[in-house]
Amino acid sequence: MIYKKYNFSFDQHRGKDVILLRFENNLDLRKAPRFRFPSAKWSSTKKSWYLPDLPVLRDKLNLQEKTDGKKRWTV
Repeated sequence: MIYKKYNFSFDQHRGKDVILLRFENNLDLRKAPRFRFPSAKWSSTKKSWYLPDLPVLRDKLNLQEKTDGKKRWTV
């Protein structure tokens, strides 16, 4: 999965923090997130793939840490 071909943004979906994945409509680009991250799901309302906003996923995607003032547990 080549991360620079994807745009990541942070949002809420069904009351939970998520990472939205947006990309060009291409079969290979659509398959990669589901293969790499089995928790990836499609949102009809957001018209985007999304992942739960977890520290481990932010780390794997090379995204900044969440800084909302809440204490985060690390393993």
